[in-house]
Amino acid sequence: MKEAVLPLDRRQRRRQESIEEILDVAVEVMAEQGVAGLSIGEVARRMGIRPPSLYVYFDSKHALYDGLFARGAKLVLAAVEEASSTVLETDTLEDALLTAGTAIVRWSVENPAYSQLLFWRPVPGYTPTAEAYAPAVRLVELARERFRDLQRRGLLRDDIPAEEIQRNWTVL
Repeated sequence: MKEAVLPLDRRQRRRQESIEEILDVAVEVMAEQGVAGLSIGEVARRMGIRPPSLYVYFDSKHALYDGLFARGAKLVLAAVEEASSTVLETDTLEDALLTAGTAIVRWSVENPAYSQLLFWRPVPGYTPTAEAYAPAVRLVELARERFRDLQRRGLLRDDIPAEEIQRNWTVL
């Protein structure tokens, strides 16, 4: 059962809008200077505020990275989920793999800063929190589900565990 979501009051809405703006600016900075080049000072400067003001929303630079990781993971998951429905309709393994592969590569090329943060881990000492990492876990689960679907449909051998197929697919 899904929890009922209460509407945000004015203050909560403004806080969420500020967080989204900070994340937008942070992605711009990462796109220009690399993920490891992100600085609280540069984000604040571009927003026209003082750096300590950002700490109201993110208590550390790693918390900001965590917000970015969570957002990026949700975005890539949404892109793959959209393509995933098409994979279920394909008649050949080649079409299924091409559809899935195209979705993830296209998203990665269109979102290079997020891709670096999610897939390359360029920030020393940063590890995403379980909450930020949850969409990435769902992405792996979705891939396994799709490989199991392909096995059930006879498009993939069923004597190889879907986990192994998914791991090999990820490596490729």
